Amino acid sequence: MNQWLKANPKFCPPVTISEKSLIQKIEKWWKKAENVAWGRVKQEEKRKVMDMLDKLFDITTCTHSIKLCNVPESLCNDQAKCKFGAHIKCDCPKDRKIPALELSWLAIQRAKTGESSRMMMKGVDKKETDKQMKAAKRKLEEESAQLKRNKKMEDEKNEQLIEQEKLDVLEDDTRNQDESYVLPNLTDLAVKEQLVNALLKEKLGDKAYLVKQYLEQKKIARNTMPIPNTARASLRCGLSPATAALVASAYLKDLIDAGYLEPEKSVLACDPSKLVRARKKVMDDSRRSRNEDSNLKKIVGMGYDGRKDAYTRSMVVDNSGKLKMNIISEEHVSVTEEPSGRYLSHFVPEEPNLKEKPAFKVAEALYEILLQNDSLDSLQILMGDSTNQNTGWRGGTHAHLEKLIKRKLFWAICSIHTNELPLRHLIKSVDGNTSSGKGFMGPVGSLLSKVNDMEYDPNFMALSSGEDLIELSKDIEKSLSTDQKICYRLVKAVKSGVLPINLQDMKCGTLNHARWLTTGQRLVFLWTR
Repeated sequence: MNQWLKANPKFCPPVTISEKSLIQKIEKWWKKAENVAWGRVKQEEKRKVMDMLDKLFDITTCTHSIKLCNVPESLCNDQAKCKFGAHIKCDCPKDRKIPALELSWLAIQRAKTGESSRMMMKGVDKKETDKQMKAAKRKLEEESAQLKRNKKMEDEKNEQLIEQEKLDVLEDDTRNQDESYVLPNLTDLAVKEQLVNALLKEKLGDKAYLVKQYLEQKKIARNTMPIPNTARASLRCGLSPATAALVASAYLKDLIDAGYLEPEKSVLACDPSKLVRARKKVMDDSRRSRNEDSNLKKIVGMGYDGRKDAYTRSMVVDNSGKLKMNIISEEHVSVTEEPSGRYLSHFVPEEPNLKEKPAFKVAEALYEILLQNDSLDSLQILMGDSTNQNTGWRGGTHAHLEKLIKRKLFWAICSIHTNELPLRHLIKSVDGNTSSGKGFMGPVGSLLSKVNDMEYDPNFMALSSGEDLIELSKDIEKSLSTDQKICYRLVKAVKSGVLPINLQDMKCGTLNHARWLTTGQRLVFLWTR
């Protein structure tokens, strides 16, 4: 932009594009050049971009063709006496026209290829620059003077209107004091309308109809009701804005049809775009509130757990270099503050390079969360699953985080996963190895996947020997998970020889080597088949 101003001070908006448009244009061409560099475009597009690099980066708003005097199409009458050396047929507004003095220079610059041309910028033409600066200053002073004159005329006009209103009020008072004057019957709607029309005509003349149109137009009803609770419910239930808006609007229609609300309240129908804005607001408020709470209290215990979501929507660059929505498999890690269980953050671990492990990337993300919450010195307990990626003594996430914060932590490992290990080793030694993520190679294990389809055997043999099962109180049993509760009841039934009716046709949980509790559940259930 400065180079153009150096050529002529008039090369500024609106003769040239605005600074914002200039930035957008640069970013657009930079992206094209980047795509060429990465080989994401076809040869024809590549040739266009390469040719553009040797051309003038034109930022003038006028795109009309400029013809030099030596070109027949310029229709120049006398080339020797022509002051500008070029001509243009331009119908742009006056403030957007290219300065006539720079027509020949701009025509040569547009036509050149490479860095050199017949007309090159050397130094500032002080004489011409001073002349243009004085002209610009003079124009600015004239515009300022005209604004002052307009303001003075407007003030005088307002004073005249005020004086006229005072005279009108005085005349009205004089007329009211006259005993012979009788007020019209203002209860009659027609009389009211005639009186209003007469007053408007007297005060505004031909413009009176504009006031009447404004007064008679119906006000547009708008839905300005805040919907933070609907937004929170849609987020909590995982509903899309369109689905949640449809349910909310349907409930509103039911209320109107049942007579609880007037039909005019249909304007409160929920719009998906409004719900999107409301969801963003409640999330920002929640994040702000959480940050305020976290600033008051440092983290002492931190827990994390991750899973790989196979159906994550993400914008992915295709072979042509364009972003397209695609379904990918992506690991998501959630982080909580312990022992309260308060949500802290979530993240997607970065891809490790050849010399790094995934556990190190998770540890780096946890370190950043501690840094954001100013809790590098206060953290004492780190909670996580008992997988090797988490608890490896040299390459696990726990070990890497200890190296990053340069001190030891107490490792709080999930006991449920640890308690499942004896059953895993027992099945392996008695029945055989596993064959896949949920399969078994042994004769007993191979039946576990079919146990839900087997018929109940009412004559199954009770296993009453061995130690008695510890009797759990109702409060403790109520606190167990569904799988734990079913396992407890199945073991009681097998020891007693009586399986309750509600357990005879039940369906066992999903079989998975990451959840051995359901494997044990299926083993006990298999005994009753």
